[in-house]
Amino acid sequence: MSKVIGVVCEGPTDYVAIRLIVDTVTQDKNEFLMLQPEESLAGHFGNGWKGVWKWCEDHAAIQGGKKRVPVYEELANNICRNWETVKGCCKQAQAFELAILEKLLS
Repeated sequence: MSKVIGVVCEGPTDYVAIRLIVDTVTQDKNEFLMLQPEESLAGHFGNGWKGVWKWCEDHAAIQGGKKRVPVYEELANNICRNWETVKGCCKQAQAFELAILEKLLS
């Protein structure tokens, strides 16, 4: 089933690669929206990893007094449908998630 997927990445080449990878993995022709980087390199967020960082910072949500990163959570769940189970069994997955969330939420 085709999906609409928002992509946050460092640059246009990453965007093309992500589209090809996702369509190959899902074996479907999906619709993609390039959320980051912006069309203009002089945009609000900029480009490169700093642009991704700023975009994630500006789009993080507050829920129940705890800051979350819905973009990360959506990505983790889409890449690995059983991410919670993997984290429960794998110390490397736990460490990876803690490191990513620490960077995104700091």
